Amino acid sequence: MRELERPHPLSTAVAVETVKRYLGEPRYHPRLCDLIHKETEQVYHELKSERFGTQVPKPTKELFRKRMRGYEAVVERLTEMLVTLSYHDEVKNAHLLTRCIERLVQFPRGRRSSSLVDLQFYPALLITYAAGIGAVAAKHFRHLAAILRTPQYYDQLYRERRPAINELHVSSVFAGGADNWVPYEDAEGIRTPANNYLFDLLRPMLHDYLPDDIRFEETFDTFEYLLALTYMDLMRETGAPIGRFTWRYKYRETWERSPLAEFARVELEKGMDGELLRAGFFGGSVDRFKEIVQTHRGRLQEVTRGWR
Repeated sequence: MRELERPHPLSTAVAVETVKRYLGEPRYHPRLCDLIHKETEQVYHELKSERFGTQVPKPTKELFRKRMRGYEAVVERLTEMLVTLSYHDEVKNAHLLTRCIERLVQFPRGRRSSSLVDLQFYPALLITYAAGIGAVAAKHFRHLAAILRTPQYYDQLYRERRPAINELHVSSVFAGGADNWVPYEDAEGIRTPANNYLFDLLRPMLHDYLPDDIRFEETFDTFEYLLALTYMDLMRETGAPIGRFTWRYKYRETWERSPLAEFARVELEKGMDGELLRAGFFGGSVDRFKEIVQTHRGRLQEVTRGWR
C-alpha cells in the first residue's frame, strides 16, 4: 500500500480557516458539523486500513516509531481543526469534540498483547491533548469537559461503556515500556519520554495560540494535571497518569510554588462560581474537587519518593 503523506500545509491551513469562518457565522453551523464529520470519517477509515494492522509477530522499535509517524500524518489536519474549534468556539459546538474522540476510540483493536494494539489509541490521544491544551489556553472548560469527561467507548472485555479517559492517557497508550520506544532523545534514560515527546510535537501546532514558551509549558502542565484529576474522579482510582510536570515539582516546596498548585487554589476558592465546576468537573462538588486534589498530591509524593 502506498505510504500516506502528511497533509499539504495549504490544505491544512484552508481547513483551519474554514473552521474559523464557520464558527463566526451561526448560519454555517450545519456546514461546520459536516466538515468535522467528513474529516473524522476519512481519518477513521484510514486508521482501519491494512497499513495499520497489528498482526505482527514481534514489533520492533523501528516499526513502532514508523507507526507513530503514520498516525500523526493521518490525524494532523483533523487535530488542527479541532484545536481551532476548542480555542475559538464559545459553547455551541463542544459536542463535536466528543463525537470525534468517541468515533476514533471505538474501532476493533484486537487482543491487548502487543504494543501496536495499545498504540491504536494514539490518534485519539493526540486529539485529546491538542484540543485539550487549546481549551485550557482559552479557559473553555466546557470544551475541556467535552474532551476529558464526556467521551466514552465500549470496552469489549467488560462488555460495557466506560469513560474514554481510561485509555486516553500516556500510561495506557505507551504501556509495558513502550514509552522507551518513542522517537525522543535518551527516551530510556528519562522519566516521562512520551509526555516530553508530545510536548515537543504539539509545540509548533499551538504556537499561534500560545506564542510564549513559558505560557505553553504552564498550559501543557495544567492540561496534564486536569487529565490526571479527571481520571481519578471518573475511574474512582487513587492512582493517576503521570504528567510531564511530575519530575519538576516532586519536592513539596517546588510544588507549593508551582502554577498547578496555584491553579488548584484559585479554582477551589471560586468554588461553584468557577467555570471548572460549572462545566461538570468533579460532579460540580467543591468537596470532591478538594478530595481529588489532596489524594493526587499524596499519590505523587509516593511515586516520586525514590526518584533521583
